[in-house]
Amino acid sequence: MLNVSYLTSRKEPCWKWFLDSFHREVKGNYENIQILVCDFWSQPIPHENWTEADVAKRRDEFFKMCHTDHVKLFPPKPTVWQGPHRLTKNDYFAASNARNSCICHAQDGTIAFVDDLSVLLPGWYDCILKSMHDGYIVCGAYKKVLALVVEKGEVVYYREHKAGLDTRYAMGLADRPVPLPGGAMYGCSLAMPMEAILDVGGFFEVADTCGMGGEDYLCGLLLEQRGWKIMYDIRMMTLESEERHHWQKPMKRVIEKNEGDAQDSSWAVLNPVVGGKMKQFENNFGEGGIAGLRQRVLAGEPFPIMRIPEHSFYSGKHLSQL
Repeated sequence: MLNVSYLTSRKEPCWKWFLDSFHREVKGNYENIQILVCDFWSQPIPHENWTEADVAKRRDEFFKMCHTDHVKLFPPKPTVWQGPHRLTKNDYFAASNARNSCICHAQDGTIAFVDDLSVLLPGWYDCILKSMHDGYIVCGAYKKVLALVVEKGEVVYYREHKAGLDTRYAMGLADRPVPLPGGAMYGCSLAMPMEAILDVGGFFEVADTCGMGGEDYLCGLLLEQRGWKIMYDIRMMTLESEERHHWQKPMKRVIEKNEGDAQDSSWAVLNPVVGGKMKQFENNFGEGGIAGLRQRVLAGEPFPIMRIPEHSFYSGKHLSQL
């Protein structure tokens, strides 16, 4: 089974670009495939005056774009960093929480992650199939472009963006994937065996503290230490709209730094991973870690309402101050 996860916190994520281009890639055959869309706005958000009626309208519009019924649309699991159960004053970027939400909805097999505002180029799916056959983790290449126009999943126009090309691109080969260090596991799309992500306990939710991000390469570092093979394939290419990143006010990201400290909260998250002190990421998932939470969710249980942590792991501030 291939679980393709699409993550967004934007009101206009251009998910039709993804849905249409994925439909082209699989040639309309969704056997042993499900699409998992984790959408922040698929839930009422009282502090944004976003109601059940708004959610219903959004869901109706989304499903009209779908080419298959092998699709789940759901909000991120409850978290203290954003959404209706937040403890913070602001909605913070919480990519680990969204990724882990998708993991809990995924079936056994392979899980892929795709960024919003992106379109898959021809050959993307073939690279996924190759990684599934050979059992490795694969990262695709990306290019951020200007004035991107997509019709029925096909790119019809864009302008080059000077700083838009994936910085890893020069290390790739045109005819095959190449080994990739765990610290370079980032970008707009990647895929891995479910056993791999369960082996490290999901994505590290401490990285969501104040919306720091970096959850992808932190995960890559631990996967590498655990012996998983990570590859980079430039044929697995996506284009992504640069301008649309700025159309809606993005969720807040803050890196904390205490007075007098030589380093900041981003280093405090990174150091124990690099130092080999972790076997798995320590997340607050209850019995069985993320594997146990996933079993409960797939059996029909709702996600628990999280009320922890109440304080920043780095500064000690209560989240109500953030």
